Amino acid sequence: MRKKSLFLLVLIMAGAFIPLAAQTNPETGIFAPFVSGLKGEASASIVRLSWTDSRDARGPVYIYRSDIPFQRANSPLGITPVEVPYGVQSYTDRIDTLEISGEALYYFVAASGENGENYIVHIISENLITVQVPQRSAVDPHDPDINIEQLPLVNTPAEPRWIYIYPEPQEVKVRAVPQRPRAFARDLEETPESTEEYDLMSVVRGSFAKRNWEDAGEELIMILSLPLESEIEARARFYLGQCYYFLQQPWYGLFEFFAIYDKFPVETEEWIMALIAMMNE
Repeated sequence: MRKKSLFLLVLIMAGAFIPLAAQTNPETGIFAPFVSGLKGEASASIVRLSWTDSRDARGPVYIYRSDIPFQRANSPLGITPVEVPYGVQSYTDRIDTLEISGEALYYFVAASGENGENYIVHIISENLITVQVPQRSAVDPHDPDINIEQLPLVNTPAEPRWIYIYPEPQEVKVRAVPQRPRAFARDLEETPESTEEYDLMSVVRGSFAKRNWEDAGEELIMILSLPLESEIEARARFYLGQCYYFLQQPWYGLFEFFAIYDKFPVETEEWIMALIAMMNE
């Protein structure tokens, strides 16, 4: 009898160390894998979600967003989800154009199987999260009268993609103290070619154009945490370096500009010189 009790105790203790990767729905008895460790960061323009994929369900992950809390009686199936491929484990949600009724957004991230099985299992802090949204400025981020000096993109046969230069590089004079932020014309266009470019354009036309350097810096850092094409990453670092300049954080600004100097030698030179001068002061 004692051996049997000890055996049961060992089983219970072993079960306590089994990773939380799936559960059985008590109502249906169906084994239901789910994502775990859902986290969210928010700014006035974007929400950045990250999670750990289920090891038992390797199909696409579906993201549901609502302005009211998700509950078991309030199934998210009536909401059109965003589909994210298995293995990505992150998503950036643009919210600057949303009409948000409260001060928070609610996200439900559901796993699915390779054969199309959907697993709608609500687990708070695992695949269900509340994200507080900062108060927004009354300034329209898409106002065409934005105070940014535009740097056009010029195509050349020597480069397979874009290079980034001023219209007439030989006429550019390095200014020791830049007064206005600079933006590439491509990031002010209304028809970006990818989701990543759309996210970057949102920041440039939003908090960056409004000179809200702290918010713009946080949003750019969130974008840079995603896998990006080298051209988009370089442009994001160009804007982040400017944020650090206007926040008077020269060490951080120099790091960003030096990282992209090979790609933007003309555009970064004035900022590097200004940041060095700031350090010497």
